[in-house]
This record gives sequence, C-alpha cells and structure tokens, in this order.
Amino acid sequence: MTTSGSPGDGRIVCRYCDLASAVSHASERECIDELQREVTRLKEQLLRPEPIARRVIERDRRQV
Repeated sequence: MTTSGSPGDGRIVCRYCDLASAVSHASERECIDELQREVTRLKEQLLRPEPIARRVIERDRRQV
C-alpha cells in the first residue's frame, strides 16, 4: 500500500517502506524501528477503545 501526501504538504515518501511522512528514514533499520513504534501505538489504542470511540463520535458530530 502506498500512502502519499498532497503536493506541497512537506511529506516525503520513504524509499524503504513507501509511506509518506514528514521525514525520510535514513536507513532500513530506522524505517523498521519507526514502523514498530507505530504498531505499538496502534496496539495500545486497541487496548483502550473508549477514548478512540469518543474522538470518532466527536469528529462525526463536527462533520454534521
């Protein structure tokens, strides 16, 4: 899956993982470390679903 930012938003596509972010990973190891941090962050969010659900509800209310 390739994620890219909008033109001019300052995001760079990593040559290792092909994901867009604010900075380019300097090495494959740095890329893997960052992906592992993101997986950990997402797992933690799954273990605490209430705050996420609350944010989704608040977001949906703003969109109405």
